[in-house]
Amino acid sequence: MIRILLITAIGGLLNFTPMISLKTPGMREFSSHGTTVYAMEKDAAEVERAAVHEYVHVLTDRRNKGMDYWLKEGFSLYLAGQQPSAEAIRRARDITFHEFQNPNAIQFAEVGGYTLAYALMEYLEQEYGWERVLEFLQPDHGYPEVTGYDKELVFKDWLMDI
Repeated sequence: MIRILLITAIGGLLNFTPMISLKTPGMREFSSHGTTVYAMEKDAAEVERAAVHEYVHVLTDRRNKGMDYWLKEGFSLYLAGQQPSAEAIRRARDITFHEFQNPNAIQFAEVGGYTLAYALMEYLEQEYGWERVLEFLQPDHGYPEVTGYDKELVFKDWLMDI
């Protein structure tokens, strides 16, 4: 087994408190000398997918820092192959446009964003093609520029698809 360590704070440099506050299943807490470490056991394939996920974030941020949060996570999940089960998507699909519109990291996780963002990317690729989806990487390219429709209309169509 390989362990992924999430450290709440080391000299103020790292802070994964939002993830910890979600009480992620499987997390274990270890404390020593004033440092708290949260760890999950993962197999090598999961660790590789997590590494690809984080690397995709680096690449998308370099291309389009203003990218929509759902698209940022969607690209990372989709390209890392972190596909959720159909059942997980069914359980999470009861989301409002308000929840979708401008989430922060905690809100995103609480509404099932890590499940649904993959489904969003899958929908966008099927509906518009991968070449068009890649246009989201261009600065100032949002839903209207890439799909020809506003974000809310794409959201409603996507919900009907899942």
